Amino acid sequence: MQMKKAISLVVLVITIIVMVVLTGTIIISLNNNGIINKASNAVKANNLSEVNQIAQMAWADGYLAHKRGAYLNEYVMEALENNNIDTDMYRIIVTSKGVTVLDLYNHDAPELHPDDGSTPVDGDIYETEDFVYKYNYQNVFGTAWMSAPTLGGWGVQVKDKTKSSYEPILESINGKQVKSLFYAFLGCSSLIIAPEIPNGVTNMESTFSNCTSLIMAPKIPENVTTLMGTFAECKSLAVISTIPSSVTNMQSTFLNCTSLRRAPEIPNSVTYMSNTFKGCTSLTTASEIPNSVTYMD
Repeated sequence: MQMKKAISLVVLVITIIVMVVLTGTIIISLNNNGIINKASNAVKANNLSEVNQIAQMAWADGYLAHKRGAYLNEYVMEALENNNIDTDMYRIIVTSKGVTVLDLYNHDAPELHPDDGSTPVDGDIYETEDFVYKYNYQNVFGTAWMSAPTLGGWGVQVKDKTKSSYEPILESINGKQVKSLFYAFLGCSSLIIAPEIPNGVTNMESTFSNCTSLIMAPKIPENVTTLMGTFAECKSLAVISTIPSSVTNMQSTFLNCTSLRRAPEIPNSVTYMSNTFKGCTSLTTASEIPNSVTYMD
């Protein structure tokens, strides 16, 4: 009887050892195939709108608790981490006025093809040789994306900032217009002649900022409302186009454009002109400032 018990115990021990070995083998196999890593990444790839909502709520709580500066930033980051959000996947900008969450990765968003009949949804991506287009997102700082759910169109990001010219920008993709060139060509220092701007574009803030080789500005469409910083630091810019009557903001539009000699006519729609021609040391002809301008220094 004791002999049978001893044999049974040995069999049990061997069985346990075999199961442990098999389990370890399965885990190693899954890890090598990327299944565990993929599952982990799926958890990390939080929905941007959810991350933004948590960040906004944390900022409001922190601000009401009289936290400022680094303390407010720390408060927001801690709230995100407490919600199992991988903050390395986002750029979190915390200021005294609010918080901005920028998507640093595309999270494998589906690629679309022009006029294939599909309806774009937030985050859809289409790529061409020179550009990345993202639906209801705006390019920020040339390297990141910011959600813009009310945009109703495509944002644009340049792939290679070292080129001197680029292919035409698409007017629309899948029935939705390209609407934003926010920071699109920022720092394209070799760009000499800009591509034509699509008619549907409304936002040209900082579009060609720091394009130091740009000589001639493109025609600005009638739908554009902001030219804030559009040509700032374009030190070679000598020829500019007519400013349409849709534009309201011209803050820092031609900041430090040292080759610019003639200022354009300012339409009556413009209300902001802070630093519009600051640093334009070659300017010989100024334009009349309309009565509509309420902020200028």
